[in-house]
Amino acid sequence: MKQNQKIFAGVFYYDDIDADLTLLQGQVNTTTRGWNAIYAVSIGNEWVQDGKYSASTVSDAVSNAKTTLQKMGYTGDVVTVDTVGAVTGNKDLFSN
Repeated sequence: MKQNQKIFAGVFYYDDIDADLTLLQGQVNTTTRGWNAIYAVSIGNEWVQDGKYSASTVSDAVSNAKTTLQKMGYTGDVVTVDTVGAVTGNKDLFSN
């Protein structure tokens, strides 16, 4: 990976968020660039659109992940990814 490139990391399994964030931290800590190589961290992928979780559950997951990542030293964006319809119909998805 070139110095001007960054990674958009993703966590896709709700039940494994904390374990996956710990795994991500371990991977980041093995690089020379550390958290500077991470552009953003996404929690979930179309969970609301797919009906897997409510918007408030996803919002809480993003908020909790952000807190966890900050404790690990990450200060970048923590987001979720969903469809336009899911986002416009569920303001909780962008309240953080």
